[in-house]
Formats: sequence, structure tokens, C-alpha cells
Amino acid sequence: MCFTIKNIYNEVDVKSAWNTVVKDTMYAWFWSEYYEHCFRITVLKLKGVFFEDKSFFIYDKEKKLCGLVPLVFIKSSDYNGLEASYDKPLPWPMVMSHMQNNVLIHEFIFTKIDELLRDNNVKKISLEYSPPNYKDNFSEMFSSVMRKYKYIDNSFMSHYVNISSDTLNHVRKRYKRYVKKYNDTYSSIIINKNDISMSLIRKYMELHVKDSGALYRPLETYVAQFDYIIKGDGFLVQSEDKETGKIVGMLIVCVSKDSAYDGSVAVDPVYQKHFISHLMKWKAIQHLQDININHYELGMAAENDSYLRQPSKKSYGISFFKDGWSRGNLKKIVIFEKYFSKTSLNEVCNKKIANLANFFEI
Repeated sequence: MCFTIKNIYNEVDVKSAWNTVVKDTMYAWFWSEYYEHCFRITVLKLKGVFFEDKSFFIYDKEKKLCGLVPLVFIKSSDYNGLEASYDKPLPWPMVMSHMQNNVLIHEFIFTKIDELLRDNNVKKISLEYSPPNYKDNFSEMFSSVMRKYKYIDNSFMSHYVNISSDTLNHVRKRYKRYVKKYNDTYSSIIINKNDISMSLIRKYMELHVKDSGALYRPLETYVAQFDYIIKGDGFLVQSEDKETGKIVGMLIVCVSKDSAYDGSVAVDPVYQKHFISHLMKWKAIQHLQDININHYELGMAAENDSYLRQPSKKSYGISFFKDGWSRGNLKKIVIFEKYFSKTSLNEVCNKKIANLANFFEI
């Protein structure tokens, strides 16, 4: 079977074609959406590390759309040179349902990726397979293709909550006490697309800067981030002091294909001692129950120290907080990576060795 590619910017209606592929690709989640791609590129450009967008559509010999490969080149923070990533793994290449089980198109994709990376002197690529559910359905065909093209597994586990009518009965007991104690002091509301304003986005940015302790990115990136909600693929949880009306916390939740993800959170440091994050998470779960969403992913779990990862004390604390909601539920987020330069591989490995030496205190 013969396939051809077309750079996304040569497509008459990029957004429409992109959304068509995402909708028809079983394992494509919000990470693969067009506005996520635009958000990531906005952030990369403002950070000064964006180099080129080589993303492409795939067509069969009848010119029928078959798939999409998000492919962005950036200046690496790990070595001197380019890598293919969003400064986080790129979404897994998407193949539409009528071609999903055709190994030839998958091999075509990874052959083309190899060609483009070598032609552009890109030294590494990182890909993420994160479907909109808790099931690990990374097929044997995908694994076979990864072995053939010499990719290395760098996967991790992520917390998730099974949403049902009794989910909140099973969260960590102390969380219930916190919510009961502070519900009379703070109110949490759901804000949907029709109520998003520039002033609200500015307020979220203000909270985020307070929470993180510094301004890491400009307003444009926050505007792009709120596209999730504006396009109807998410909602905002907002907590405020009932007495003063002051906004003390905001939580962005992304929703796509009947699954939700904890997008971003900001809490005024002055009010963190009142467990605002717990109040917002509780409200988010209640809303997900109301709109019949049954899967809610919370993000990376901090597991035991390994040669690849040594989580910080802060990471363990965040993971412990998430487990209070997920109660031991973990899903595998499949990450595969490949290097095209021995020098770059050495640089990355030397940094890992230095981190290990520091961990072992040797």
C-alpha cells in the first residue's frame, strides 16, 4: 500500500483535518488535540526554544486521510542540539480506525520519522501513548514496531480516579474532615466556557504566579491554556472566601472522550493551610459525577527510586495527595524514546550518572 505525507501547513483547513483524525483515533486523547498543539508551540516560542513544526498528515493512494503525526523540533535542554518534543513527549502518531490494524502504515510512519529527524540533524525523539481510559491497550503491533525501530521504553505510572456515585465515600478519611471543616468558609463553583473572560484568565495567572513564587510564562500562554474550556473540552473549579468574595484557588480540568485530566491548579499560598486544593478536587469529582465522566487522571505517581528516576520529597508529597483520591489506582503512561547521536546520548547519560551519584552521596 502506498502512502504520502503532507505538512500540516499545506492543508487547506488544518484544524478541521486535525480534529477529524483525533476524533477517529481510538487512543488519541486531549494531549493530541489541535489546541493542545497550538498551546505547546506558544509556550515553546515564548521560552525561545521552538525551532520548527514538521507535523504531517498521512494519505493513502486514493488521497484519503489516514493519520497524523505531531512532530515539533526544539532546542534541547539536555544537550547542545535539537530534539523532537514539546519539552515533554509528543503525542503518539495517530492512525484512523479504518487503518488501525495495518502494520504497513505504522512502519511507514516510523520510517518517515527517522528520515525527517536524520535529515534535520535532530538527535532525540520522545513519544507518549496516553489513551483516554485506564486500560493498558498498547498493542503487540505497537510493541513490535518499537522493537524494529530501536525505541527505548521510559514509561511511568499515573494516578487515576474511577468516578462513580460513591467515589467520594472512598477518598482518604482526613480529606472528608477537611471538606466538612472548611465548606462553611469557602465556596467552590464550576465555571464553563460561556463564563470565561480575559479578567478571569488574568486572575488565574496572578494566582499561578503567587503559587509558584515567580513569573515563568507570559499571559499569552494562559490564554492558550484556557482554550480547553473555551472550546467546551473542560471546566474551571473556582474557590472563594464566602465572607470577602476573594478568589483563593482555581483548578483547570480537561475533558475529552468521556475522560478527564487534572490540567493545572493554582492556590493563593496564604490560604493553602485551609486545604483549598482538597475543596476544589472534591467539587471537581462531584461535577464529573454530574456529567457522567467515569475516568479522572491526576498525573504522575512518584514510585520507588530507580536508575532512571529519583523523585524529590516534594514529588512524593504530591503523589501522596493524589493517592488520597485515587486509592491505589494507577495506569501506565507509555513513553518511548530514541537517540540519533552518540554524543547527545552520552551527555544525557552523564547527567543521569551525576544525579545517581548525588542520590547515593558518593
